Amino acid sequence: MMEMKKYLLLLAMSTSLIMFNSCSKKEDNLNEPIIGLGGVRYQKTPLDIALHEMYTKPYNIEVAYRWDAGLMGFTTTLIPADEARVLPVMNILKKGWIEPFETVVSKDFVKRYIPKQYVLIGSYAYISNGNIVLGSADQGL
Repeated sequence: MMEMKKYLLLLAMSTSLIMFNSCSKKEDNLNEPIIGLGGVRYQKTPLDIALHEMYTKPYNIEVAYRWDAGLMGFTTTLIPADEARVLPVMNILKKGWIEPFETVVSKDFVKRYIPKQYVLIGSYAYISNGNIVLGSADQGL
């Protein structure tokens, strides 16, 4: 019985210690920007310049390869794309899909009807139940 009283007293003391330490008043600095709400500004890299010249200027295509949780979604677990693989993947897309369309129809047709944003991800999209999403066209035609 004495042993149980010791443990209860120890539990009560540790709980009160935690409660008193966690209830300190802290002044918020409202002039400080909230991380993640203002958008992240990256320095333009040679990869960004190449993507802009090859896809944005001629076709009005945005290639998103940097991590942006708003673009990726919140229901899956993902890994950002490897920057070394971005340009080769986009070149495959251009040689295998965009350029053949240009030869069959026209550059104006491709520029007008091609999807305007490509989001590159470096892994499967893992769902919480263990399944994976192989592809997604959430806002496609």
